[in-house]
Amino acid sequence: MDNQSKVSLGCGTLILIALIVIIFGNMGGRDATQQVNNLEQQVVKLSQAVEKLQAQLDDQSKKLEVILSAVTKPGPK
Repeated sequence: MDNQSKVSLGCGTLILIALIVIIFGNMGGRDATQQVNNLEQQVVKLSQAVEKLQAQLDDQSKKLEVILSAVTKPGPK
């Protein structure tokens, strides 16, 4: 055997190796599934909090518009 021969892996071989690693590396898949579920729940909670903050911001913006319109309204001459 020649000591200077090079080994090259084709794209298909690399994909096969990657699939094997994914399949056998996912033995703790239940933990990952639980983590994903927890993250989804947190995203829902964050989304609800953002909606609530947006509603409060809209309310404050309307109040500010009323105040600014009263201040900038030209008075009688």
